[in-house]
Amino acid sequence: MSETNDLFERIGGTDIVNAAAKIFYRKVITDDSMEHLFADSNIETQRKKQKAFVAHVFGVPEKKIKNKKYAYKLLKLTEDHFNLVTGYLIDTLRELNVPKDLIDEVLMIANDTHEELSAE
Repeated sequence: MSETNDLFERIGGTDIVNAAAKIFYRKVITDDSMEHLFADSNIETQRKKQKAFVAHVFGVPEKKIKNKKYAYKLLKLTEDHFNLVTGYLIDTLRELNVPKDLIDEVLMIANDTHEELSAE
């Protein structure tokens, strides 16, 4: 089993991904500074993209993630927006009582993905 799959299991599996996606989505979609990014978007589509992002950073196997382009890439988020999204992710994980060492692993994946997609 790969290290990221191990993270997915250690963090709580599908149940925690679903709970985190719901909380994370609420935080992002209600941020006034990001509101314009969602103005012309289908809310359900955005929810699915954000869930795909959360699943990815939790180590869900790639073949199980339907949308690999992630919300921040599709929306062309600025560095400031990415930092807000990362903050919301941290807040979400804390709300769900995820241990700090696992939060750090999630953030490493999010940052690596951001760097990879920013380079494209």
